[in-house]
Amino acid sequence: MGMSQSEIDIEIAKIDNKGGRNHAVMPIDAEKKMTCENCVVVTLEKRKMLMKLVINEDLEAYAQMIKE
Repeated sequence: MGMSQSEIDIEIAKIDNKGGRNHAVMPIDAEKKMTCENCVVVTLEKRKMLMKLVINEDLEAYAQMIKE
């Protein structure tokens, strides 16, 4: 991972400024290191689905879900 916890917190705060801990960051391109330029904020539910796609190496489906 190429992001510090404070950078992750900043990205999440852009979407969830109440700090409800209902969001996480995921890389846009799962084959590259996650950075501020290569991240997107998603719900925890969506993160679980995305992680399953990564584990199953279905990066095409991952990329499609990230675009949604």
